[in-house]
Amino acid sequence: MLRRLSDISFTLFQQENAPCQYYHSRGFSGADRNATLRRVETHEGRSAAAPAAEPSGIARVRKPTRFRALGSVDVQALRRQVGRLSERVWRQEDAIKENAYRCFDHTQHIVFRFIEGNRDPRRFYSQPSWAVWSPMLLAVMEPAAAPYRFQEPAFPKVMLARLKAGHVIERHDDGETGCSHPFVHKIHVPLETNPGALVHVDGEDLHLEVGQAWEINNLARHGAVNRGRTDRIHLVFEVFEGAQVTMPEDRQRTAART
Repeated sequence: MLRRLSDISFTLFQQENAPCQYYHSRGFSGADRNATLRRVETHEGRSAAAPAAEPSGIARVRKPTRFRALGSVDVQALRRQVGRLSERVWRQEDAIKENAYRCFDHTQHIVFRFIEGNRDPRRFYSQPSWAVWSPMLLAVMEPAAAPYRFQEPAFPKVMLARLKAGHVIERHDDGETGCSHPFVHKIHVPLETNPGALVHVDGEDLHLEVGQAWEINNLARHGAVNRGRTDRIHLVFEVFEGAQVTMPEDRQRTAART
C-alpha cells in the first residue's frame, strides 16, 4: 500500500494530472529546485545523520550468480506515460542525477528515489515526482518483487534508465564495501527494447524482453550494449525487507517511505 511520504506537500500532486504534466508545469532548472529535490526525507521531516561506513542492523541479501528471472508484469500503463516524456525532461532530469558515473556517459536517468550517499538503504529520499508517478511505478514494482515474499518490501532506489541506440554501459561492479549494494536486490524491468539490446553479467549476455522482471547481480562485473536503432528504456529499482529493520527510528523511517 502507498503511504504518505513526508511533510512536503505539493498541491499539484493531489490533482488528477498525468505524470508528464508535472514536469511541464513546474519547470526543470534553478538552484532552488535542485536543493528541494536533494532533500533527504525522514519520518519527522528532518535530515538524517550521516550513516556509518558499513550499515548495521540489516542483513545482506542473497544475490543470484548472474540473473534471476522474476516473471512477467503488466507495464502497459507505465510504458504509455514514459512514452510521453519529452527530450527536455530526459536531459534536465539526467543533469541532476546523483548516479552520474562515467560508465553511464551514454545512459540518461530519471530518478524518483535514491539512497543518501549510496550508503545505507534505510536512508533514502524521494523526489517530488515520486508522489505523481508512484501509483504506476508500484503497480509494476510490487508484483515484480513478490517472489521474495517480503513482509514489508521497501524500495529505496527507483529510476528510469535510457541507454541510447548504438551505445554501451561500460562493464563495472557496483562495489561491496561501505555501501548499500550488498543489502538490496537490484531489479530491471524493460519498458522499451530491441533485439540488439543485451545485458552482460559475469560472462553471460542476455536480452531482456519487455515486461519481464529480472534481478541482476550488481556485485559481479556487468554492463550493457544497445546495438539497435532505438533507445532501450528500463525501470530499475532496488528492494529489501523493511520488516527486518532493528532500530526503532529506522523502522519508522522505512515504513513512512514505502
